[in-house]
Amino acid sequence: MLELTIQEELLKALSNSLEKEIAIIQLSQEERLVIQPLVQPELVSNEDEWIATRKHILTMQMRSKELTEASEALGEFKSVFKDFVEGKLSIKKLNNFFNNIDAFLAILEENKKTANSSK
Repeated sequence: MLELTIQEELLKALSNSLEKEIAIIQLSQEERLVIQPLVQPELVSNEDEWIATRKHILTMQMRSKELTEASEALGEFKSVFKDFVEGKLSIKKLNNFFNNIDAFLAILEENKKTANSSK
């Protein structure tokens, strides 16, 4: 149980740290690579590249969100495991846990597809 708690807290801390760093990077890149080309007198030279850059910048926060969701899933797993060990686990709680994990995995898979299609 202690190891799960440590991993959960580590994921939370990593997510918080990444979220702050990504926000700073995202703001500066958005200004420099997305907004500045639009306000220049000349047209954007490569529209497809500009669109891909904008999409990349707008989706930078997804990684920290994934870590936050992983931390929450680990916390839920810890609760399910504790209830199982104590003989208090209900089918309803177990099914809810599996549904949440399935939803989380679907989000990860969709993010992976989106990331691969933008390369």
